[in-house]
Amino acid sequence: MGDNPGDLGFIGAYNKTVWFGKRDVKTLENSFSGKYMVSRLISTSLLFRHFWQTADYRGYYILNTDGSLAPDPDLVYDANFNYNFFSIDLVIGWEFAPGSMLSLVWKNNIESENKAYNIKYLDNLDRLFNASQLNMISIKALYHLDYLMLKRRKH
Repeated sequence: MGDNPGDLGFIGAYNKTVWFGKRDVKTLENSFSGKYMVSRLISTSLLFRHFWQTADYRGYYILNTDGSLAPDPDLVYDANFNYNFFSIDLVIGWEFAPGSMLSLVWKNNIESENKAYNIKYLDNLDRLFNASQLNMISIKALYHLDYLMLKRRKH
């Protein structure tokens, strides 16, 4: 887990006033991948990835015209956040001719953001997996054309 205490981050702007916040940012990224050759022409790969970042804001500041920051004790705003991104990528590839590949790809993405910045990892995952998912399936074909072979056949 990466910690970045005392980080300054942009919060927002309104009527020519720009706010920044002093925050403690924590980042955790896990990934797991594997590849398997089913045969000499068929391969599979699988990738799981989870990115988790939280920020606990400790103070708010106004950006002055000279670029300095001035404390803003009157700002009543909760900028704390808990951001998650989880993805699964599955690729099945088949080399159906020399230099030519047919790929079937399935991608599953889940993304969520909320204000629960002080939460345990497993509770966070439980909330994440209850969020809506985006699934995509694609098929891609690459075919290698040998120009010299086609030219020889023509003559």
